[in-house]
Amino acid sequence: MGGDKEFASRLDSALQRQDILFDNETVLHIPYLFNFSNAPDKTSDWVCTIREGRYSATPGGLPGNDDLGSMSSWYVFSALGFYPVCPGKPSYEVGTPLFRKVTLHLASGNVILSAPGVSARNKYVTKISLDGAPVEIIRHEDIIKSKKIVFEMDSIAGLRHPRLRTAPEFIFHNIAVSKKMLASNELFRVRWKIDGNSATGTKIVRLKVNGRRYASKNCLVPVGETIIDSMDCRLYELGKAHLEIEGEDWHMDVDVVREGTLRSEVKDVFVRALVREGKEGSLSFMVRNIGGVARTIVTPVKVDRRTVGVDSSRLSPGMSKKVFMTLPAFSAGWREMQVGDKKEKFKVYSQPAESILLDLSSDGKDRSGFGHDGKVVGKGPLFGKDRYIEVPNAPALDSMGETLTMMAWVYPTEKGDGLVDIFTKGDNHVLQVGGNRTLTFFAGGWGRGDCTVDLPSDWWGHWHHIAGVCEGGVLSLYIDGELKGTSIVDGRVNLSVSNKWTLGRNEEFPGQRVFNGYIDQAKIFTEPLSEEEIRSLYRSSGVPPFPPR
Repeated sequence: MGGDKEFASRLDSALQRQDILFDNETVLHIPYLFNFSNAPDKTSDWVCTIREGRYSATPGGLPGNDDLGSMSSWYVFSALGFYPVCPGKPSYEVGTPLFRKVTLHLASGNVILSAPGVSARNKYVTKISLDGAPVEIIRHEDIIKSKKIVFEMDSIAGLRHPRLRTAPEFIFHNIAVSKKMLASNELFRVRWKIDGNSATGTKIVRLKVNGRRYASKNCLVPVGETIIDSMDCRLYELGKAHLEIEGEDWHMDVDVVREGTLRSEVKDVFVRALVREGKEGSLSFMVRNIGGVARTIVTPVKVDRRTVGVDSSRLSPGMSKKVFMTLPAFSAGWREMQVGDKKEKFKVYSQPAESILLDLSSDGKDRSGFGHDGKVVGKGPLFGKDRYIEVPNAPALDSMGETLTMMAWVYPTEKGDGLVDIFTKGDNHVLQVGGNRTLTFFAGGWGRGDCTVDLPSDWWGHWHHIAGVCEGGVLSLYIDGELKGTSIVDGRVNLSVSNKWTLGRNEEFPGQRVFNGYIDQAKIFTEPLSEEEIRSLYRSSGVPPFPPR
């Protein structure tokens, strides 16, 4: 990633944005990784934040599922002040202790952990001693042999001990550009070679244009080797542009001598795929001036060839602007929206049962009207280890609100081991069978709770209609048109995720949780359908024609 600072910054940002959410065993080590980038203060900060924010003394006070006590053990270790980050490595990473005194009752005898100065302010460990002798790391054998471990605490963060590594050295040469005379928006390339000395490392190549950072690229350079790499570039403003690579003794001028054939572009168009009749729709898009001079870009927005709005933006060469626009209410039916040369269709519906985004048949064809056909992996109608259906990502399928209904007809032919996933969007929205005994539904991630009911006695070898409904903080589960269970879960969440909708397994667990049997008429609705609506769909859809009943 380019070094300690970049690594720590990106990891901190990912945790803040909850791109990495502390809710599963796979992330237990994450807060302690700051120690490896010489930022132990960040480890202390995040351990405190997680201990106080993700755990509570309530029946649901653990983040996620406490499989074999793993989520609990993280808290216990992190309260003691250290954690076993690397499985099999007999040493511990230091965090921040919670208690002033703890006694470990071990087979070898009692060990006292002492942090007399710890407080909400004094959360940073500045020194560690075992039986009076200072140490830089805590080894397992030391804990077994020692009588007392003391943590000295302070309110000011400071490095306890830097991770000493051989610093890589990089030598640039053969830097060149592919063209020196350009039109605005014309693609050209900056090329270079880098020699790697001392140690393998990542060199961040930062290109400046007219004194400002233009772009960067991370180049992994193995020790003792030479890499050849490049960066694609486009310039817009007419005239001379001065290029340089930050930190290197290289610079060059290129000339943008004329305007290109295009003056502007529209991209990243998003319109809400489903809009309730009588409600206003929403639209967003990016407009950019790709010509060589400043100009006013006029972008009309049309629905069914009728202009419903116009954006007028004064933009400098290369400058872009995100435009948000409200669409007027329309009567029920399919509509086509056009912005620039981009066209998108959306549907105005009047009843919740019409808010359908996906309607997959067993052959992967989507009958919703949106064309979200699934990719069929394998042959034949029977789902199993050699066959499943995966739906490619699409904005309409990935950008959702706080409500959802997912349903399907299923015909299980074989019992599975453990969990069996029938209809999923990663491990976020799932209909699954557990232990050949229960049917479970969750939406918005299993960490906030689920709805689980018993399977009917005739589950195996028969067609059954299953449906899961997420209405904000309430989950409901239906079998054959009948409500079987309801659960109140942890708050309302946005259900937008980038995993793929999948029939017969789970994208996050390749080759596992495999469903054996038949699946047909798998549907996704943006509205939370009522019991009456689900019962009506169950009766009207009809049992699929295969296999013979």
